[in-house]
Amino acid sequence: MLDVLKSNKYIKIMRMSFSQSTVFRASYFFGLVNSIISVFITVSIWKALYGGAESVDGISFSATVTNIVFSMLLSTAFGFNDFAIAGKVHSGAVASELLKPMSISLSNMFQAIGSNLFKLIGHFAPTLIISAIFFKLLPPKSFAMLLLAAVSVIFGFCLLYSISYIVSVTSFWITNVWSLSTLKNVIIGIFAGTMLPIWFMPQSLQNALRYTPFDVIYFAPVKIYLGQMTVEEIAFSFGKQLFWLGVFILCGALLWRKGVKKIVIAGG
Repeated sequence: MLDVLKSNKYIKIMRMSFSQSTVFRASYFFGLVNSIISVFITVSIWKALYGGAESVDGISFSATVTNIVFSMLLSTAFGFNDFAIAGKVHSGAVASELLKPMSISLSNMFQAIGSNLFKLIGHFAPTLIISAIFFKLLPPKSFAMLLLAAVSVIFGFCLLYSISYIVSVTSFWITNVWSLSTLKNVIIGIFAGTMLPIWFMPQSLQNALRYTPFDVIYFAPVKIYLGQMTVEEIAFSFGKQLFWLGVFILCGALLWRKGVKKIVIAGG
């Protein structure tokens, strides 16, 4: 089984992507320092906002800091190259890529998995340990909740990738996807609770977010980790993640098919 996995072409792409991420040590070091500084600055701001109070609106300072740190670090670790497919489309390389005996979509996904695994190990883990020491982050409610939170994080990763994939595939029709990519990042940053925990958003906005995938990208995993969700709510959260994942995968596949057909018709 292990030999089969090692010989799998997509696993090889993932391993190569991970290895390439370890080459640029200076970039890794400055990225780690940037993550640590960003966390310290953000926590300091929230400490000032709390003004020494133990809790605000029933949300303890420790819970807020735990949410902020996890959300920030996950958003940093789960970064995707929205321009990978765009570069191939605009250079014409996508035509030759289509002739290869592998899926461009899957190869891009495993490449992203490899680079993000490195970020989880190289950036997320050390920054989390430092944050836990200095800010006394709350521990998981239980080991079971920790495992369920990890599952939710994986689903959240898949959601983020599928959204980025859709943005990337629009390059078949849009010359520069930078503006769309930036808009996507801003929307996710705001509504996924990275900038402001959803606890503190207006109730009307919280109600609206229940019909979107944003509150189950970062916020749901943290709530599961803290033990703030019942078994039924966790099951609903997983179902919601899988539902939106199915929607985005379908949309991405349809866009890809239309984009490839556009190239074929144009004689690419």
